[in-house]
This record gives sequence, structure tokens and C-alpha cells, in this order.
Amino acid sequence: MTMPITMPMTSKAPVEADTDEASDPVHIAAELQKSSWPESCLLDNEKQFVSVCIGNTSLHWATHGFAKPSSPSPTDSNPSFFWRTPHLVPEEIDADLECEDTTDNGKTNGNATDHDDANANNAELINTLCRHIPQTLSDFFFGFSSTPNGNGESEPKRRSQTLRSAHEQNKIRGHIPTFYLVSTNSQQSLFLSKVLGSIPCRIYLLQSHDFYTAGQGAYIGMGVDRLANLRGAVGIKGLPALVIDGGSALTYTAVGCNGNIMGGGISPGFEMRMRAMNEFTCALPNVDVVKYLQEVGKMEVPPGIFAGDTERGMVVSLLNEVGCGLRGVVSAWKDDARVKDARKSPSAAGKKRKTASAGAGAAVAGKDVKELDNKDLLVTVTGGSGPTIVKLLKKDNGDILDFGAVPNPDISMQHILGLQHFGIAAVLCEKSKRDYTAPYVAEGNKEKQNEGSAAKKAKDAVKYDVYVGKRVAKEFEVPDEDGDHIYRGQVLSYSVYDGDKGIEPYFRVVYTDGDEEDVDFQDLKCTFVLVSFH
Repeated sequence: MTMPITMPMTSKAPVEADTDEASDPVHIAAELQKSSWPESCLLDNEKQFVSVCIGNTSLHWATHGFAKPSSPSPTDSNPSFFWRTPHLVPEEIDADLECEDTTDNGKTNGNATDHDDANANNAELINTLCRHIPQTLSDFFFGFSSTPNGNGESEPKRRSQTLRSAHEQNKIRGHIPTFYLVSTNSQQSLFLSKVLGSIPCRIYLLQSHDFYTAGQGAYIGMGVDRLANLRGAVGIKGLPALVIDGGSALTYTAVGCNGNIMGGGISPGFEMRMRAMNEFTCALPNVDVVKYLQEVGKMEVPPGIFAGDTERGMVVSLLNEVGCGLRGVVSAWKDDARVKDARKSPSAAGKKRKTASAGAGAAVAGKDVKELDNKDLLVTVTGGSGPTIVKLLKKDNGDILDFGAVPNPDISMQHILGLQHFGIAAVLCEKSKRDYTAPYVAEGNKEKQNEGSAAKKAKDAVKYDVYVGKRVAKEFEVPDEDGDHIYRGQVLSYSVYDGDKGIEPYFRVVYTDGDEEDVDFQDLKCTFVLVSFH
């Protein structure tokens, strides 16, 4: 299943019939280009764009500059909607490859039949694109038309998802859309560029040095995903920063008070560790850590580190190693930050520096470093295993493991979903010479909060804790393998943002097939109603 749409099914408008398919223009597919500046900057009249972070197992998407459900006006350049889809498979782009048939002299046949075949193949790629994006983004690409109804009034109808509709919408919008990619998978980058190139657009692959340069401590071969995460954390909270990413690999990366990268570490992620023990031995099983943690949540007393069976022994050892190891990392980072901060002269510490000229290490465009200094040494956690990592770093270990008398450091944390997308927004604002508004992000599982208004907002948001773990059900256009349009899942976590109407919560929902999406509070309540009937 591809990622479910983020808009309610009842919001669908009628679709305009395409009565002139033969008039589709000849399409020259957009190609994937490495970022270069100022060519890759946002266009002068471009307010919305899309970012895609291509990981080892999934495509992670976000829209930027689009209005939130609770507000009719566009937001800033920060990501507003997140969703995830599976990796593309060759079958989804084979049609485009087949249309590249050439004659003996290596030149493509140019007759009408070839043109029709190319249009048909491009239409299939557009269908693939639309299966991977929410309805709101499809509307942005293809638009609406006004059609008179029986009462003499006009009503909007969605245009058909065709190349012709995309061209017409580009004329209305005044520019073609832009996609910015951060990728650790070159094959998926090429696959995705073919799908995105089915409509007129710009596609840029951001490079490591867009986020941090060698002079700022980025070493050769340092993952662009880690650098994007680091830039996002600095943009949100300031310097210094420590990012722990619980993805396929478990990484930590730090930047010091001076804005330069300190370095980091890489080790196997949760799933990779379990699979390794299973594949490199004859007797050890492949334990599902997520399922195990769900069972632990039902226990009155969390398990200790001395297990009484094989599966539990594997999991508690994993949690113990990760928890203790990361505590050591956090402690070392804090010690280094405190030493470096103490060495600052009074004049340097109090001097305000605009980051538009300070570059990536200083923070983000439009904010000064003093305002964004991470004085509380807040640790940023991200990635699919982020909620588990946050629990392991809490004083009570989130009630998933009893460490006994092992002392825990006083760790202030924030779990931010889609952190790379915030880093992309910060870079684009800097390169495009636009003001960047650092988002307010709070999390229900946050250990400590800043004083002042942020603390009040976080306190108001605690009431959303009760929804974490709740069962949900939602209807989608694409049926599952059994033909059922109702997908079931549960609330994984939530984040609260400082929106136009105060606190605006967004809930991360994970479905039984592994797909995830973020929904607002209104949509979440609808899923509770539906689950009572299913």
C-alpha cells in the first residue's frame, strides 16, 4: 500500500472529465540535478515546495508553505505535513524505460505512434506519483476548474490528473513546482526523479556541503541525512546541538558552541541488531522489538536486565546497551559544551550575530544566535526508534526496563519527527535570502521544558498524552490486500506547534501495514469514531 492521503475522504470534490486527451503537449521530463546556487534557490514568487528524504527503507515526504488544516493562510517555509511511502520498485517506472526505444542509428523514432506511446507512459508515471502524494498536493499540481451547476452558480471540480492539467495549473500558479531531495540511496533517487519528472517541475538533489562545509567539520563521506538532521536541530533550538537518530542505523552527531561539527558515531539500529543475531547464529530468533515493547507496556513492573528466557534476554540486552551507551554520549557532549561555553568571553557571549551571514553553523537565517542558544543543552531525538530512545533516556527509563541502581543523567529531550525537512527549510531560506522562522516544537514525552511561555505551552499540551497508544481506523481510496478500505492502527506519538490559534497538536499514526501519517486533532477524533464501528 502506498501512503494514505492526509485529507478526509469526505472532502473530495468532483473530478473534471478529460475530454481532450490528444491535446496533451509534448513533455520533456525534468532531470535530477545536483544543487547549485543560486540556480537551485526558490523562485521569487515560489511560496510552496516539497522535500523528500530518501532513506534505506522508505521515502519520507513533507510539504512546505502549505496552509495547516486549522488555518486558511499559508504557513512559513517549515514543513507542515509529513507522510511516508515505500521505496519505488522497477515495475513502477518500467513504462517510462520502455518508451526509450530507439532505431538502429540510436535516434528515437519521431512518428505520431511514438508520441502517443510516450504520452501513455508518462500518464502511468503521473498515476504512480499521485499514489504517493496526499490529495492536497495533487490539487496543487493539477488544480481546479469552475463548472456551472443547475442553479446557475459555479462549483469547483478537480481537474483530471494529466500532463495538460499540470501545464494549465503552472500557468495559473506562475511557476513550476520544485522538489528538494536528500538521499542516501542513489537508485531510489533515480527512480523518484523519473516519477516526479512526469510533470513539469524542478528536481534538486541537495549535497552534504549545502548543510555543513568541510571548514565547519563535515568530513568526507559524512551522511547528508545526518547533516540535514543537525542543521534542523540547530535551526529549532540553537547551539550547541546533539542529534540522536534511531533509524536503520543508530547515529549520534554533535555540533559545538562555535557552530562547528564535533563528530559523532554510527552503530546498527534496533532491527539491524536483531536481524544480525538471527542471521549469524543457528539458534537465536529474529525478535520483533516493537511487539515486545507493546507487551512490556502492559506489565505492572518493567523487566530487569537479568532475563529468564532467550527472546527477553536479547531485547533487554539491546535496550541496556543502547540506553547506557547514549547516556554516556550525552554526558560527554554536555561536559564539552559547558567547558566551551565557560571559555567564551563576556563580549563574545553577549554579541548578537545575524545568521544570514554567519552560515550553517551559526543557526538559521533571520534569527540571532543569542536568541537561539541551547542553554538547557536540549538533546534532539529523531527517527523511527525515537520514541523508544526517549524512554530509555528518561529517569524512569519509560517503564520499559529496570536498570536498578544505575544513575541516570538529567536529560532534557525533544523528539522531532521529520527533522531533516526542517534542515532543508533552513538551508533554502539561507540560500534564497529569506527570513526563516524557527518553529516552536514541544513533545509530550519531553523530560524538561524551558521557562516562560514555552513551559506554559508544554504544560497545556500534556492533556494530549492520553491519546498515545489509542486505536484508530480510517478509510482510504486504495484498498489493502484483502480489498478492505478501512485501515487500522494506533497513535504512536504527538507533537505540538505554536500555530495561529495557539497550541496545535499533530499526531503520528502508524497503521498495521507499517505506513504512517500525521493527522491533526480533528482528523484524529474522526478515526476514534470510525474505530468504534470497525
